[in-house]
Amino acid sequence: MKYLEGEKMDLRQSVKNYFPEFKSAFSFLFDYRSDKKILKNLNTEKKIGGYAFGFEGKDYHHHIWDSLNAISEKYFSNYKVKVVCDTAPILDRELAYRCGLGWFGKNSMLINRFYGSYVMIGHILVDRTFNVTTKQVETDHCGQCTRCIAACPTDAIDPVTRTVNSNDCIPFFTIEKFKDDEPPPHAFSSMDEIFGCDICQEVCPWNDRSLKYVADDQNILTEGQEKIKKFFLEKPTNELKSELESISKKQYVRDWKGTSFERTGRDGIIKNLKWKNKKD
Repeated sequence: MKYLEGEKMDLRQSVKNYFPEFKSAFSFLFDYRSDKKILKNLNTEKKIGGYAFGFEGKDYHHHIWDSLNAISEKYFSNYKVKVVCDTAPILDRELAYRCGLGWFGKNSMLINRFYGSYVMIGHILVDRTFNVTTKQVETDHCGQCTRCIAACPTDAIDPVTRTVNSNDCIPFFTIEKFKDDEPPPHAFSSMDEIFGCDICQEVCPWNDRSLKYVADDQNILTEGQEKIKKFFLEKPTNELKSELESISKKQYVRDWKGTSFERTGRDGIIKNLKWKNKKD
């Protein structure tokens, strides 16, 4: 991904390039399994990434920053700190791994034995060392399983390096590519995904196991989730596309500000819908 190249790539070589005073990291997982289970139970024709429906339908970055800032103010007010998530030029997945919060699955995602991969990662970076017992790094528990690799409709997962080719990855196309300047990965037009993709996570045995700990009766949608459901998931594709085309780009930003859907802008969603060949 080009936005990770250049200076940002250089910064990621060491946390101290970003935070020179860095000595310790406290890593946190933010669980959205309940929201993912609700989303699956909706059984809508269109599909979105679970994280975009999680956290009451709000942008997870704000949830992480608000939560960690509150923890930082309570416990680290006497230190110099930085609260970060995946927008910072650090290897946030690597820090979580070193803190013993999971292992790298074959789909490249951090997997936790209890939460699976339905989590987002955040950190508090501190300019002091602490006399605490560091948890050992987690053992790889994927074994011989290759379900995520086999299930990926665009063959984006490299089983040898456990990396994902962004050019073939549905979330990259639907979320990170804003302009309609090149075709999507093969198979996309026949898929139901319009924002993100959870296929490699949904087939993971660890995620099947993790969702069993979530009560089935937790199906009450927040106001933000209800809004997402009604606008993006319930409308026929052509109707949704027409409605998006009828509003301005500024109106779309006003309507979806503070949510994950703000990132693509109006044209990004229209681009995703354009490539759908399945009629409602």
